[in-house]
Amino acid sequence: MTVVEAQTRLREIVAGLEEIEAWLTALLESVQEVSSEIDPARESEAMDVEREVRAVVRCVLDECIRSAIRDLRDATVYPLAWEQVEPGEREAAKVPCLSR
Repeated sequence: MTVVEAQTRLREIVAGLEEIEAWLTALLESVQEVSSEIDPARESEAMDVEREVRAVVRCVLDECIRSAIRDLRDATVYPLAWEQVEPGEREAAKVPCLSR
């Protein structure tokens, strides 16, 4: 696999991670507040579980998924010297910084 092919594959992986980011964000937004139907004696426990779920999802989004997306996206646009890129791959790369 050439570097340009790897960068193309990375773009596909980034797209998949962006889908996961959207799913987790939607899940985070949809976690319901502790219901008033919960037994008051268990309300504190339910709130702790809710907070923990939200905290874990936020942490995964902020520290894992979003940073991975950012880092991998950066790797898809690292410029290569023209002599390292086969002429047929230049167009396929679709990387703005390579089109000089």
